[in-house]
Amino acid sequence: MELNDTDLDHLTATAMTAAALAASHIQAESERKFEVFHKEGGNTEASQALTEVDLASEKIILEALRPDTENYELGVLTEETEDDSSRHQADYFWCIDPIDGTLPFIKGEPGYSVVIALVSREGVAQIGVVWDVVANVPYHARRGLGAFRAGDSIEPAVPGSPETLSWFMDRSMVAQDNYGDWLSALTALAQSKGLKGVEVINHAGAALNASWATANAPAVYFKCPKEKEGGGSVWDFAATSCFYETLGLPVSDMFGKRLNLNPAGPTFMNRSGVLYASSPEWANEVRKIYGELR
Repeated sequence: MELNDTDLDHLTATAMTAAALAASHIQAESERKFEVFHKEGGNTEASQALTEVDLASEKIILEALRPDTENYELGVLTEETEDDSSRHQADYFWCIDPIDGTLPFIKGEPGYSVVIALVSREGVAQIGVVWDVVANVPYHARRGLGAFRAGDSIEPAVPGSPETLSWFMDRSMVAQDNYGDWLSALTALAQSKGLKGVEVINHAGAALNASWATANAPAVYFKCPKEKEGGGSVWDFAATSCFYETLGLPVSDMFGKRLNLNPAGPTFMNRSGVLYASSPEWANEVRKIYGELR
């Protein structure tokens, strides 16, 4: 089934409603003691984190999306439910992370969000919703229409007199062996462009890292390729890839190729990594540094 503009407008509204319902539930649950589980298969603290609130949020989202999922014959891929491969049979599928940033949620820190995207079978995001739960601010984008923050159009950030390069990263980056090399290289790069250095922001989940980078130019957010499975999954990047492509900002794997949001095998993105940047120039510089540090 080919979706037209009217269909996409309707499905965007449905995704926004589902995210708002889930965000409201998460906000309420954050005030009480909740059960924390240990998820098998992850190789970082963040990937192993799971709570009863994640599961409840997923249920709320799926229930809100169910009528349109059936009417439009959409597939579903969601973090806390086993992949049923419906994403390969349907023309489009919902891609859901009921709480992106479960670790900051558990710790009672900002940086977690509800994430919903609609992705084509070819692996291209058509709709993206990221609901910042703590700030209660929704971001959304619809291919061909625009990207929005709290209902207002997002314009690619053009810095006036920036002092630093904003480096958004996942917490696990700091523990990597080459973190110091990256910090030194990016600091030298920033200084060569007249900036004072690098500001590191590492307390949020992937979706908010990429979302916040749109308003903090110059900014980069990336995850390097690695052999071991991990590096985030499709649901971590689908919604924000829609933001960036709609805004004309660079989003790709670490080699400059378009993100494949519907891979044939596992949904992990470790094979090629991911790269978001506030301009093509900064994206090229990050790729250059990656080539030197490999």
